[in-house]
Amino acid sequence: IYQLWDSLDPFDSIIPREEEFQEMLDGTALICIRQKEKICAVIRVKEENKKTISTWLGVVDKDMRGLGLGKKMHELAFLVGRERGCQSILQWSDVKNTRVVNTVTSLGFSPDGTESVEYILTDTSN
Repeated sequence: IYQLWDSLDPFDSIIPREEEFQEMLDGTALICIRQKEKICAVIRVKEENKKTISTWLGVVDKDMRGLGLGKKMHELAFLVGRERGCQSILQWSDVKNTRVVNTVTSLGFSPDGTESVEYILTDTSN
């Protein structure tokens, strides 16, 4: 997972420290897609409050891009949110990460108008 997250460096992503990462592994904060023994995609899901989850640190292995894994990963994250009773989903991404922005825009998210390195797309259709 860290190898995948390292590929996010051009976007100045804040990679969790070891203790926080272990908490994610122990809980239900990570969604991973595997092919055999290899993790091909990962996304972090965080419960912001009882009605909202956020997704971030989503990445697909460079050799597996273009196969729809990013979209599938987001759809799984949305399913987790719905199962937890959430009514809105926030997606954080760097504006320069056009792959993520294009994927979540195709899923119905819209920009909130924030001009910053962090980019939030909101979906309140639930």
